[in-house]
Amino acid sequence: MLLAEAPLAKRRKIHGTPLLVASAGIGISLACGGSGGGRMGPPPPPGNLMPPPDSEMVSVCVDVLPADAVVRVDGVEEPSRCGERRAGRTVLVEVSAPGHQTHTESVSLTESRELVIRLDPE
Repeated sequence: MLLAEAPLAKRRKIHGTPLLVASAGIGISLACGGSGGGRMGPPPPPGNLMPPPDSEMVSVCVDVLPADAVVRVDGVEEPSRCGERRAGRTVLVEVSAPGHQTHTESVSLTESRELVIRLDPE
């Protein structure tokens, strides 16, 4: 069975509607984020936020008695009793041992330092 073709619908003349719809879409797009690059929120801050690569590293080493004392620099245990940090900082050095009073000292690191700390018995 052959279907009869329906007569083509009469086309209506288009006057200005497509242009109005297109300009409304562009206005909404610009109001909602500009070019549509996908990035939301404020722009990233300018420049590099990393410390300069030429910042000098300095060491803080601690010679302790008793020999079994534990040395911490900024709360991090240093088994070698030496720690490296960036120059210009102030670090907290803590030395402790069982049966001895804990010693805590704030140290400014402008250059490499070696501290000699003798713990007093409790």
